[in-house]
This record gives sequence, C-alpha cells and structure tokens, in this order.
Amino acid sequence: MRLYSQKKIRIYSGMGWSMFRDLKSLIIDIQQEPWAKELPADADFWASLVRWVEDYMFSEFFVKLIGQVDEIVEISPDLSEPAIFETAARKLVDFLGAHSASVRIYDPQSEQMLSYGSYPSEEAERETFIPLEDSIAGEVVKTRKTVLAPNLLKDNRYHNKDTIERKGVYSLMAIPLEIPGFTLESGIPWG
Repeated sequence: MRLYSQKKIRIYSGMGWSMFRDLKSLIIDIQQEPWAKELPADADFWASLVRWVEDYMFSEFFVKLIGQVDEIVEISPDLSEPAIFETAARKLVDFLGAHSASVRIYDPQSEQMLSYGSYPSEEAERETFIPLEDSIAGEVVKTRKTVLAPNLLKDNRYHNKDTIERKGVYSLMAIPLEIPGFTLESGIPWG
C-alpha cells in the first residue's frame, strides 16, 4: 500500500511504532532539531509536552485507529479483489488525510509490482508495473518494512517525477501487506 501526502514532511529516524514506547527519546530527538533549539523552552515545557501527548494525543489516536481497523475489517468480502483494495485505500486516505493511496501486488514470476487498486481511482493513468529493483515498492517487498520517502523529487528509487510535479505530491509512505491465505487468480500473494 502506498500513501501519498501533499505535505513536504521531515521524518525523524526515531519515529515509527517504537516512538509510542519511548516518547521521551522522541522528544530528545526533536530537541536536537535546529528549529527546536531556537525555542525558548525549558525542561518544564518539554515534560509538560510529553504528558500532554501521552494523555491526549495517544488515546485519541488509538481510538481513531481502532475504529479505522474495524471499518476495514467490515469491508464486504463479496466485492471483487480490486474493489476491496480500493475501498481499503479510500478508508486509509480519509483517515490519514493523504492525497491518494494505491495497492501494488507483487508478482514473483515477473518480479514486478502490479497495480491492483487505488483511491482516488487512477488505474488508467497509473503505471501498470513497477520493477522490483531500484524502486520504493521493491524495497518494501524485499525488506517487508515500511519505507518513508519525504522528498520523492530527490529519491532515486521513485522514477515518475513528472507525476509528482503535476500532482504536487512530494512524499510517500509504502507499507508492506502480507495476507495469509490470500491468492489472486494469477497466484500473486503479496501486496
């Protein structure tokens, strides 16, 4: 699943699910950023920020996340596979406020990712295949880890720079999905 954001974002190396377990380390990382060093903030400010994030942001975020998971689980299995993926992509776009999302399915025979649903639906404009080598999607398939690309214009793994400029989309989050027992008619098991 690839999610695109219109915002140019700065990704901290310490971010990810581990940040929820170690918020204080995240705050220390943030304090090292040039813009944060210029803030007239003392230790009490940073301690208050940690408490506020723990008390308000995490609980609200997890309530919304659980609701989103419930919505995705409730997608009708009677829909076609591309319709299921397009519906899941729409729900994720809405939840994250992203520009768009697409689903790529890995085909081990051709060693390419096939386009298999998107929101908004742009299948006619989307590249049908993305190579496994030298691509963000390929890295996700090979490592089975999420990839955050904050500036696609500077990222050599993303090749369709014209689309970035045309849409004004500059960042991407690619998430591996492995669904046990899921096989398409062509026998492709990865997304």
